[in-house]
Amino acid sequence: MTGPIPSADTVSADAVPAADAVPSGDTLASDDTSPSGESVASTDGIETGLTPAAGAPPSNVVDHARDPDGSGGAVARDVPIDISVPRARGAYLTEPAARDAAAGSLPAGPVVPPPVSGALSGPTRALDNHLGGVEAANYRRYEFDLIAPYCGHRLLEVGAGLGDFAAQFNDLEHLVLADGDPLCLAALRRRFADRAEVEVVATDLSDADRPLSLVDPVDTVLGINVLEHIEDDERALRTLARLLVPGGRIVCWVPGYPALYGDFDRSVGHFRRYTPASARAVAERAGLTVELSRPVNLLGGIAWWAAVRLGRQGDPSPRLVECYDRYVVPATRAIESRIRVPFGQSVLLVARVPAAPRS
Repeated sequence: MTGPIPSADTVSADAVPAADAVPSGDTLASDDTSPSGESVASTDGIETGLTPAAGAPPSNVVDHARDPDGSGGAVARDVPIDISVPRARGAYLTEPAARDAAAGSLPAGPVVPPPVSGALSGPTRALDNHLGGVEAANYRRYEFDLIAPYCGHRLLEVGAGLGDFAAQFNDLEHLVLADGDPLCLAALRRRFADRAEVEVVATDLSDADRPLSLVDPVDTVLGINVLEHIEDDERALRTLARLLVPGGRIVCWVPGYPALYGDFDRSVGHFRRYTPASARAVAERAGLTVELSRPVNLLGGIAWWAAVRLGRQGDPSPRLVECYDRYVVPATRAIESRIRVPFGQSVLLVARVPAAPRS
């Protein structure tokens, strides 16, 4: 996932991108507002000319023919796991971890991250490092505080991973967690087994032949670092829109700015990084009304540029992620609580479906 930086303990003046590397451009329209109605201005970056990375990683989706009721009972053993390439959404598995997971040896009981980093082991730890993990608790809370004001009481999170973000919701009527990775599905079922309002479902947004369906529509669909993994992002947004009640919201947190696209993005199957303008455009093409499209995480964007574009770092180091989470995230919070930043590591998109069904 695109989250805390893969390297660079601190951010110095030398790490600031050169003028030709930092995107600049148009100001967002006046309908980009915060929940309180505050007008939001931001700056857009250069559009990408990148083509999808060759050999994008497989999604390892649940095989419904072998798991018709979605219980996940034998999926981890039945679905082959490709350990030669990085897995989608940034989850890397070492060969022993992949074999343990395929053998069904994920820990029994809820998978709850412990308070001390390093206390997990095996396949759960391997996934945990790259899907948020205990090293990134401050970053997840920072994301949550920006996203939660736009969420209703019946929420679907697509690409839920191990449930680290979803675990922060504790007052919802219904929470649907969807993922296409059998290891994540197994972990989600264990982790939320004692929460009656939580439902875990298997889906793959990139598979147009097997769209996700829900018994009851939700009022919010959330995708954190998901849309960039889907080649046809417009179709994906249209699919998600059909799961919403009239007037419901789609909230997306996506990697920001093509200037930051590097080897890490290619390795985890990113087709693109977005600008506020390009995120707005794809949402509008999908028939949505955009409420907000703006950059977030200014310091993370600068550090990501230094680490990934200049330093060519790839696999995130838990130690550096923990350092970033402890020192840089609080500074980012402080800055963004006072000013609207013109650039960032990510883009936050909030869009609504029409208030009444179309004829």
